[in-house]
Amino acid sequence: MAKWAHPLDLKWAQQFTPENTYHYFDLLEEVISTYEIPVENIYNTDEKGVQLGGRQKASTTQQIFHKDDKNRYVLKEDSLLLVTIIETVSTHGVPCPLCIIMPPGETGDWISVEGLRR
Repeated sequence: MAKWAHPLDLKWAQQFTPENTYHYFDLLEEVISTYEIPVENIYNTDEKGVQLGGRQKASTTQQIFHKDDKNRYVLKEDSLLLVTIIETVSTHGVPCPLCIIMPPGETGDWISVEGLRR
């Protein structure tokens, strides 16, 4: 089964070394030990932004202006809506309820989905 590679920012790639990884986990272990954090209170959280709208291809409609017009602009709409999805799981593998952050305004049918809370 073929998988597509995802681009990795050069700065991230340069810092993603075994030395830095070991250093991070050493610091994490030190914080957990110093503050006596029980393992059941350790969680991993990840977020994903989903773009609704925007990214439409440029219009192929040609505009005609008078030769003396100084302002030759066509207004375009920048309707960029973002939805953020946050997932969290404990070190025991127990997931927390999924969190979906919607943009302000009309939410459509999302509220009527069984199991979702406001």
